[in-house]
Amino acid sequence: MAKEWTDPRYADMVAAWKAGQEPDSRDPQEPRPVRGFLIPTEPEA
Repeated sequence: MAKEWTDPRYADMVAAWKAGQEPDSRDPQEPRPVRGFLIPTEPEA
C-alpha cells in the first residue's frame, strides 16, 4: 500500500489525527462507541 503524501505544514495535525484513530489501549476490553449517521425515513402516511 502506497504511503499517502502529507503536507509538511499539516504533518503534526495528521500525526495527531492518526494517533486518535488507533484503538485505545487503556480499556481494550471496553467496546468503543460507533459513530454513524441517522438517516430519517419518510413518515408512513
